[in-house]
Amino acid sequence: MARGRIRSKLRLSHLYTFGCLKPSTLEGEDPPHPLHGPGFSRTVFCNQPHMHKKKPLRYRSNYVSTTRYNLITFFPKSLYEQFHRAANLYFLVAAILSVFPLSPFNKWSMIAPLVFVVGLSMMKEALEDWRRFMQDVKINARKTCVHKTDGVFRSRKWKKVSVGDVVRVEKDEFFPADLLLLSSSYEDGICYVETMNLDGETNLKVKRSLEVTMTLDDEDSFKNFMGTIRCEDPNPSLYTFVGNLEYKRQTFPLDPSQILLRDSKLRNTAYVYGVVVFTGHDSKVMQNSTKSPSKRSRIERTMDYIIYTLLVLLILISCISSSGFAWETEFHMPKMWKEPNFQYNNYQQRSYSNNQQGGYQPKQNTQQGSYQPRQNIPPGFSNHGNQSTQAQGSSSQAPASDTSVDAMFKKLLDFQTKNEKTMVYEFKNIHSKIDGSYNELNNKIRNLENQFASMNSQPSSQQSVKMAMGLDINDYLDNIQPKKIDA
Repeated sequence: MARGRIRSKLRLSHLYTFGCLKPSTLEGEDPPHPLHGPGFSRTVFCNQPHMHKKKPLRYRSNYVSTTRYNLITFFPKSLYEQFHRAANLYFLVAAILSVFPLSPFNKWSMIAPLVFVVGLSMMKEALEDWRRFMQDVKINARKTCVHKTDGVFRSRKWKKVSVGDVVRVEKDEFFPADLLLLSSSYEDGICYVETMNLDGETNLKVKRSLEVTMTLDDEDSFKNFMGTIRCEDPNPSLYTFVGNLEYKRQTFPLDPSQILLRDSKLRNTAYVYGVVVFTGHDSKVMQNSTKSPSKRSRIERTMDYIIYTLLVLLILISCISSSGFAWETEFHMPKMWKEPNFQYNNYQQRSYSNNQQGGYQPKQNTQQGSYQPRQNIPPGFSNHGNQSTQAQGSSSQAPASDTSVDAMFKKLLDFQTKNEKTMVYEFKNIHSKIDGSYNELNNKIRNLENQFASMNSQPSSQQSVKMAMGLDINDYLDNIQPKKIDA
């Protein structure tokens, strides 16, 4: 009993190899497919290609292109692809920063290598895309036989084949588009197809036509052939197809066994006839194709992670350094940039700490911006007159040289608002001027001391001293009265 049940289920018609011999759809057997809703809007008028020259029945041409660029889009797209890589983008930013005057290195040392590397990569991309273009030209220039009128078939290029054309494909030729098989050189309407370019399988697949179209086996039979195909929209599925054929006022369901896909090859069959359903990029093989990816090695991908790490570290170091500099500038800057009296007294201590005994010694506890004369009086003068002078000395004025020094220090303070580089440069210039003025004043005072030491008891010696001292020390001598000189 068990063996009988198993044997009753084994039928040769269920096997794919023998299923091709099974007659196609008969009247009253399989109902047509319900093609309602989105995804089933394609309508093909068989042997009437002129119906597809206007919208909404105007479909894509059979021209295919696998290139990534053209003459207009090559430069911008190629630049985008090059600087989409982390390494090139990093060196581009470095080259831009090298243009500014604050850059520590020459700009051409960064720009020239970057231009060389990017230009070489773009030339490589152009060469590869040119090879793809030439391959597309060769494929689009292939020829096939297309039905013109009155049963006459003429040779035509693949790129000029349109939806609705009836084509004849010979043995060992590729199918120019996705076709609906109408008939073949075999009486039962079968043919053998090699789909190695589609799925990599080398075994031959059997296709069969509808029984109602098996009689279309010669060129004269297509004189009055007309029909309508309503099927699914273009999709990438290689093993499914849903549609109906309206022929002789009847509707016949279609399945994948009647579809001949583009880029598959006819084998072991003299010829077949078929009507074009999908062309160009609407064909299933083109729906499955992807854009040519940019070739990147593992080393480049690893380099990208290294560049990202270096960039993060550089940004972190820059942020920490700039924050520390801002903190030092704001809170720990030396007082010499903010307190003018500190600068002036510090300069006096540094410049005149090594003077000789009796030389010019500026007073350390001076008021801000004022000038105080030295404490030791030159020989030959008394200090009594100095007291009366101090009584009258409220109206005395500081020497002109000290006034100019104070003005120079005030000018130095005005430069605090400028950038650091300019401020330091101006400070050095002012510092040199101050050194020159104080050295000149010190030399005059020393000459004056020598005059006092060699003075005799002539009453005109005071006038000679004044002349020797010059204009810068006149105010100082006016506040001092000389002693009585012994005979």
